[in-house]
Amino acid sequence: MFRPESGRPDATLALARVAERVRELHHPVRTRILLELAGDVEALTADLQGMGMPEHEASRQAAERVVPSSAALDALIRLHLPFYRRVSAPVPDSTLRRWERGTLLLVTTLLLGAALFFLGAHGLLVNPSPFLWTVLVLSGGVVALALATSFRLFVLRDHQPGTVGRGLGALLSLSGIAPIVAGVGAVTDLWGLAGALEVAVADPVPVLTAWLIRESVLLTTALLTAVTGGLVWFLLAREAAAIRGGDEEVQQTLGGARLAGVESQPATPALTPKETER
Repeated sequence: MFRPESGRPDATLALARVAERVRELHHPVRTRILLELAGDVEALTADLQGMGMPEHEASRQAAERVVPSSAALDALIRLHLPFYRRVSAPVPDSTLRRWERGTLLLVTTLLLGAALFFLGAHGLLVNPSPFLWTVLVLSGGVVALALATSFRLFVLRDHQPGTVGRGLGALLSLSGIAPIVAGVGAVTDLWGLAGALEVAVADPVPVLTAWLIRESVLLTTALLTAVTGGLVWFLLAREAAAIRGGDEEVQQTLGGARLAGVESQPATPALTPKETER
């Protein structure tokens, strides 16, 4: 594997520039490209040194032979762009964002509507707990965050280091708040039930039955929200951890060649997905 500490600045800089160009690509494509290039440069450098060439010159020639040209990198980026980005390239960004947000809102609304229809069809909304509506709002937030984050990671394939974990903390928080709200609601409703039973009630069985049904709906909805949100968070967190692991491996491979430092060198700017389609 390529080790920049061994004194090969030319190859290190060339690979760092490639890393800047392919940063729009997703994991594991960009990680595989960089690690394979680094391995090829390392192997060719060793071969040239074995032929008697000085290390610095061997590194420079290996970088020139192995690192793709700007045109080749453009073709590589176009080849590996996610399918969604390729098909949506002709659509203006502002229009595309509006369609994405509208679709997210529509799907979330449909899922919540289906849940309400199910509860209503079974007569579970005749006398609901007031806290049930709060839990349903939290469920909507969990669904929206889960859909948005899954779309960004698996469809849009936006694997930028600064945004790869965005939304995961909020998703886990909303999933955990739902059972807390339901627990507070159950205790509050129990307190109200105790007050109602203190009053002379001819037949307490219907009152107790209604309370049990109401609290069962509340707690079940909250637990389903928490479990579903937790499972989705776990899967998305694993994907984010794999992306970060690939980026860390690339950084270790490039070593001291900080990607931000490449900007001070004359390098071809990276193309955006829209530009690569032209």
